[in-house]
Amino acid sequence: MVSLFSVIQDIFYSQLLVGKCKQGGQFLRYKAGRRADKRVDRRADRLVDRRVDKRAGRQVDMRAGRRAGRRVDRRAGRWADRQAGSRADRRVGRRVDRQVDTRAGKRVDRREGRRA
Repeated sequence: MVSLFSVIQDIFYSQLLVGKCKQGGQFLRYKAGRRADKRVDRRADRLVDRRVDKRAGRQVDMRAGRRAGRRVDRRAGRWADRQAGSRADRRVGRRVDRQVDTRAGKRVDRREGRRA
């Protein structure tokens, strides 16, 4: 349930900040992003401060300090579960022996010595 106050506040900020100052657009984008995060967490029945772990490219549950179950699939541009990458490889017919490159926090195609 979105409180009436927050709606009024959002409208106020949007009127105040759009185009008025250089920081305005950034601030609104920030607010929109936080709201989307909260929505994701409400669906999972927990309110968690989630940020994207830039190194691994996936969302991290900051409060618990552990990985969240989903990650940002940059190629698809949407949420994907962790298995999506390997499934896609099998679909193409590449059987890939993947291990995690701990330095980069990303999976690496060991057989061909490059990122999968």
